[in-house]
Amino acid sequence: MERQNGSDPEAPPLANLPTATPELETEVERLLGETEALLDREQGPRSKLRSLPSGSRSIVAAAGAVLAVICVYAFARRSDFSEIPAWQLALVTASYAAPLAGLVWCLLSPLYRVEVRPERARRLILGSFALPFVWAVLPPLAFGHTGSGTTRHGCVFLGLTLGGLFIGLLRALDRAADGDPRSVAMGAAAGGLVANLGVALYCPETRLLHLALVHAPLGLLLLFVYRRVARRLA
Repeated sequence: MERQNGSDPEAPPLANLPTATPELETEVERLLGETEALLDREQGPRSKLRSLPSGSRSIVAAAGAVLAVICVYAFARRSDFSEIPAWQLALVTASYAAPLAGLVWCLLSPLYRVEVRPERARRLILGSFALPFVWAVLPPLAFGHTGSGTTRHGCVFLGLTLGGLFIGLLRALDRAADGDPRSVAMGAAAGGLVANLGVALYCPETRLLHLALVHAPLGLLLLFVYRRVARRLA
């Protein structure tokens, strides 16, 4: 008897695939039409950014985060920056960069890749929001802790500006719907990490109350604002 899967006698027979029904074909055509209409509406620089390969878009996002931190270092760094141990600076930067890279990868990964499992995505989001609080309550490792304890005004404004600009960059690079709750949470968490790292380079305050109530909640504030904006855009 002739086998369906070739001349190999040991290979298992191929499974019979279901035939396409008119309803399935109609649904596929509808989805393709919506996708084409979405792509047709995109014009200008934003469309060019979104048409880049995922790797290139991730590099653009990483460059945006680095540029934000460099601007704070160049124009508004804290007065005691030279007193911060190099190992501490490297440790804090790496601890923020690792989850930030994971968030950017999840947001900008191509559609044909398998999505991150919901529980893993949830842990990544919660961990990113919690990380600044961890740095605020760990005296031996809290960023700096060598400064004079003088508070610089404008921490919240600077943090929201840096985080908001980074969220805007991610939105310009991502085709996901503005109202997608997971994308909104990931974007806010990523913006919060950039904001906290930038503010840590800006403010020499060492008091737990200031770090925990002003610096650390920046990501949550961004989430609150981003949700309201996303609802209007949706």
